Amino acid sequence: MKKFIIVILLLAVCGALVYFGYPEISKLINGEQTVTSSEADTASDISSADNSSGAQSSNVSAEGGNPGNTDSFALEITISEDKYFVNNHEIGIEELKSEIDGLEAGATIKINDENSTLKAFNAVKDYLDEKKIAYSVSDR
Repeated sequence: MKKFIIVILLLAVCGALVYFGYPEISKLINGEQTVTSSEADTASDISSADNSSGAQSSNVSAEGGNPGNTDSFALEITISEDKYFVNNHEIGIEELKSEIDGLEAGATIKINDENSTLKAFNAVKDYLDEKKIAYSVSDR
């Protein structure tokens, strides 16, 4: 009987650690959609980048300037967790930076965010901001 009680207590402790140790899990369990301050700052940065890139991308296409084609992007990057994909091929951050550096001036990049880590997303966002390259972010 003592072993049974000890096992139950250990399971309760493990459950509490998971529940309180991982805020994403507790949000899923409670159905909450709360955002921490660092996530809110990033979300506001992303939305402001989306707003500013909307005006810039109106006359840019993959071919370098077709005013009628606003849905084309010079490069489409997918960030999944901490991995980067271009044309469905995984590449490293340095190779991605080389791809970005090889684009024409005025090019627009599309970023597909598939549960990316904040570090991986910010690495791309900060590099694009540094190079003053317009980008659009979408969640898949």
